[in-house]
Amino acid sequence: MVGKLQEIYTLGAHLGRGGFGFVYEGIRNTDGLPVNNRHSNDLCLIQFYSCTLSHSQHVRKRCLPMEVALMRHVNSAPASPYVLNMIEWFDLPSHYILVLERPQSCQDLHQFCTAQGGTLTEDQARIVMLQVIKALRLCQDRGVLHRDLKPQNLLIQPDTLEVKLIDFGCAVFLKDAPCAKISGEYERLHKGCTQRKHLQHR
Repeated sequence: MVGKLQEIYTLGAHLGRGGFGFVYEGIRNTDGLPVNNRHSNDLCLIQFYSCTLSHSQHVRKRCLPMEVALMRHVNSAPASPYVLNMIEWFDLPSHYILVLERPQSCQDLHQFCTAQGGTLTEDQARIVMLQVIKALRLCQDRGVLHRDLKPQNLLIQPDTLEVKLIDFGCAVFLKDAPCAKISGEYERLHKGCTQRKHLQHR
């Protein structure tokens, strides 16, 4: 499986890491061009995730990782321009790999806001939020709850303000029942609120 991955993709720069994996730039080698000739259809993100499942390797081999299942469900035709597309995935003994599209000249919404003083203009906010609502509505229509919506999980192209929702690592399938578990940034938010209350009472 590693050999097949290396045949199809060339691993590029390390772009960052999340709570459970690493993100690398990648180039698809379908047209035989040199690695530094990066056309938009050939540039992708390659994410490596560690497997922390308690199942045996034999059992895990028969299991589809939840994030893969959810992204395949959300990305099913007709695909949405507001949700990052998963190109394919690879299952390895100690981790699995997601190959995702990488929009050109993009950054996350937090970086974009920071670069212009920490906020969006009213016009920018209107354009961004309309796309976010469309992305979340698509997820809902396809039975998926993202559960980790935040500026860092929204990619934006500064020139066009096109937005894509990313990172379904905390997502779940919707159920006809109340949510009994908080995911995403709750612990950090809760800690911040506690500290703020403590300072206010000093």
